[in-house]
Amino acid sequence: MKFNFGHGVTLFFIVFMATSIFQVFKSRQYDNALTKEDYYVDDLTLEKNLTKKRNVNLLKGFSFMYNEANDTLYLTIPNSGNFKGTLEMVSPVHKSEDEIIQLNVVNNKVAIDLKKYRKGKWNCILDWQDTKAAYLYDTSFILS
Repeated sequence: MKFNFGHGVTLFFIVFMATSIFQVFKSRQYDNALTKEDYYVDDLTLEKNLTKKRNVNLLKGFSFMYNEANDTLYLTIPNSGNFKGTLEMVSPVHKSEDEIIQLNVVNNKVAIDLKKYRKGKWNCILDWQDTKAAYLYDTSFILS
């Protein structure tokens, strides 16, 4: 049997359809966990979060330092009493790795061991309040 134009077109459409079906199948198996489910709520609280970030800029004595040598995060937070705060470790790779840590301030300092976290980029959202105001500090760093 001789291979002619009709056979080529048929073969092309068969390969094209098989590739398309394969791509649809693979895209259905993709885990879209990087998307944020409650992004609308974050937009509603944007103005309040901007005010909290401005409060951090006005705060004296605040520091956020990551020590690569011993994988420890050091926070210095001036505490004027009645302190309540959380540190949210957000993984840009997968939301199942995200964790919220309740902060316990001793002598205005907090040390957080980061050895249990995966190496790579992490976003930190530090949210706290005391008797004076509410504060929000967010940054990202790379665990190595």
